[in-house]
Formats: sequence, structure tokens, C-alpha cells
Amino acid sequence: METHLYVISCLDPVVTARYLGYTTNFEKVLLYHSDDHDVVQDVNTFLYQFILGHGGWDNWEHTIIGTYGSRGEAKFAKEQLLLKHVFQLNTYNV
Repeated sequence: METHLYVISCLDPVVTARYLGYTTNFEKVLLYHSDDHDVVQDVNTFLYQFILGHGGWDNWEHTIIGTYGSRGEAKFAKEQLLLKHVFQLNTYNV
């Protein structure tokens, strides 16, 4: 199943922290990572606290950086990028 690797990054160039993820449904993940999502149970996560503290979702963008033929391929690509680059908003590496 086609799977997208994506980055959430701040529009403010001073804020360099970013998040790396993968999904088979990019539109669904956009909704999940937005003000429209009920983040009551997620609001205390580092990712959401950081985004809310740095301008909220209007100050952040989601960018597809790769498309893979399966979740396994995307997960492997994500793991490799996490080893080579710093994604400060990922609180776990898988």
C-alpha cells in the first residue's frame, strides 16, 4: 500500500525543530495534526505542546518528502532518516 513519509516543520525559520512521520492516508494525517482534531488526550505530548507554543497549527506545514510502495519501506526510510538527521519533535524513533 502506498505510504508517504512526511515532515511537520515550522514556517518560522528560527524554529528548526521538526517531526518525521509516515502514513498511508495523508489527508487523514493532516486532519489528525490540526486544530480540528480533538487533541484532549494528546495535548500534553511534547509534539503538540511545542507546536501550540510556537504559533499553533497555522504556523506549521506538512510536507511529503517521499512515497513508498509499502508501510515497511516507509518505516525503514523513516528509521534511516532518524539515524542520520535530528528530528527534535519525534519522542520515539520508530
